[in-house]
Amino acid sequence: MRDLVDKYPEQFKKLGGIIYALNRIEISLITVLSIFFSNESDAQSEKNFIFNDALFDVGIFTSFETKLRLLEKVIKDVSRVGEEQARGFHEKKWLDMCQSIRKVQSLRNKLAHHLLTFSNDGKVGFSVRKGKEERLADQKAGKSGTTKRLEYDLDAEFEMSMEVCGESEKLLFEFLAEARSVLS
Repeated sequence: MRDLVDKYPEQFKKLGGIIYALNRIEISLITVLSIFFSNESDAQSEKNFIFNDALFDVGIFTSFETKLRLLEKVIKDVSRVGEEQARGFHEKKWLDMCQSIRKVQSLRNKLAHHLLTFSNDGKVGFSVRKGKEERLADQKAGKSGTTKRLEYDLDAEFEMSMEVCGESEKLLFEFLAEARSVLS
């Protein structure tokens, strides 16, 4: 492994940056959810600390995915309240933000859970099993093999991850302000 890191240091920095971006997004998400569900009139309330602790407890919120799904549920419910009270709420904007976050999450998961190979042109790749339809189509075309190689341009993926990270950190707090306005 050390040989790979020494041979492709820039690629490993980009991989680390993608993981770092998702970690930053998760911290912002936890912070926004904690604030959303907290009692503003008693910020030191034990109830607030209990909920915040639950967000960090992997036995309760087993993954980043569950926290993101909670945010999506909150967005949809706040949108419903906004509609009922004839108050503006940008549900699509916030759900689109969640989709952008999902892209980073998906990329991170793919890169973290596969045996990666590196190329000198800055790409990283791994092999996955072809789907049934793809294997059948390949058989009909006379192609053999049950796997295919997926490749990612680390420069582009790193840029996308950092952009989504910066944007979502800003948007999460804008969402919080708008949600509070609807619920006040």
